[in-house]
Amino acid sequence: NWNAFNLLNYLEELPPIKLRNIYESHWTCQAVLRALPPIAKQYVLRILFIAGSVPENTVSNWSQSAASDKHAAALDAMQRLQILQPQPDRAGGCSYALQPAFQANLQRALCLRHPGGSGGVPAAVKQAAPSPADVEKYSSNQWEALLLYLMDPNKGAPAAPAYMEQKRLEVWRLFSAAGLVEENARSSRWNVTRAGFQFLFSDTYRQMWRLLREYIDMAEASSGAELTSTIGFLLHLGFRSTPCAYSDLSPEEQRMAADMAALGVLCPFQTADRRVYVSPTPLACSICAGGSAGAKAVDGFIIVETNFKVYAYTSSATRISILRQFMRLEVILPNLVVGTITRESAVQAFTSSITASQIVTFLRQHASPHIAERVPVVPQVIADQIHLWENEQNRVRTYEASLFENFGSQEAFQKACKHAREIGVWLWQDDKKLRLVTMMHGFDDMKKFIKANK
Repeated sequence: NWNAFNLLNYLEELPPIKLRNIYESHWTCQAVLRALPPIAKQYVLRILFIAGSVPENTVSNWSQSAASDKHAAALDAMQRLQILQPQPDRAGGCSYALQPAFQANLQRALCLRHPGGSGGVPAAVKQAAPSPADVEKYSSNQWEALLLYLMDPNKGAPAAPAYMEQKRLEVWRLFSAAGLVEENARSSRWNVTRAGFQFLFSDTYRQMWRLLREYIDMAEASSGAELTSTIGFLLHLGFRSTPCAYSDLSPEEQRMAADMAALGVLCPFQTADRRVYVSPTPLACSICAGGSAGAKAVDGFIIVETNFKVYAYTSSATRISILRQFMRLEVILPNLVVGTITRESAVQAFTSSITASQIVTFLRQHASPHIAERVPVVPQVIADQIHLWENEQNRVRTYEASLFENFGSQEAFQKACKHAREIGVWLWQDDKKLRLVTMMHGFDDMKKFIKANK
């Protein structure tokens, strides 16, 4: 389930002891608050500055009966994250309190102006720092290079600048651990898996968290890095708005900073005196953004017409490669791609494990703002036809099978048919010509049985 690749889902899956330790970082606490559903967020803020617990009756009165489902969902989300802890009270009932470390660190974060402080930025750093537009361009270029590398390993993996003096991030290991690629025995290239195509058709937020989950696990396994410090550092990036001196980071943080620079989460630069700084990019902000925020298309560029023509206003090599997966490209201009969704191009996509739903969702999520008011943004006839083409592929499936014939008698033939049914490999039989077809995996068993019952 690709909707599950987000911060909250990752934290929910952690063992309780690790989750408790993670809440020792106020950056994690702030990120969790930001990512919570709106009602759960409101409940946290209501309880945050209460020293004791809140009776269950009081909490139940926070919602009207018509909203009981949303109320229960909010409490359930908080309890799965272990930030809301039910406690028995003296009257034999139940009360609720926030997890102590989460409560204390969130209070600290909200009450201090600069919790963990970013400090002032020296004039020399401001002068050398790239503009917001340049930071965003660096980020998008690095992420695009990563997606291109996934589709074609000959393109080369994105890397941090050499002046950061760190071991190059092995991006292919992230892909492999995430199940996005598999080895190709016939060549040095890898094959993109079904999960890999799902990754390509997902939004950037879920792509980011799919790789970060593997990155965090690999960091913990390979270097013994503490889970708390790794997650705390990554989430801290989402709250920074100013550059950070690379030399001020610990050796472990410097390694992570270089890796994040390779992925486009941080933008590195040097001052006149060769000091290295890193500045957070929009991708850093997406690390602790909510899933709903990440699911929205930032810049729609596609117009789909009822005649199956697609106009994509883009010069991105990644986007063009994705479009090529399910449509026939006819014209490629510097900032415009024109193509047609045909039965042949759709079937080619289906054979690559791309689903009709993924194609339609991709077209909807990246619809141009010029057609945003059109309902639906992807004409229904187009969406329906893509699904119909997919259904055509699912009507007939081929399996390897075994044919048995030349039985000595009708009795031997019927015994073989009965045995095939009993072991679950029977496919077809012809009583007149004494022919039996079974699944291939039952060949040895059937051969032994027929030989023994001649």
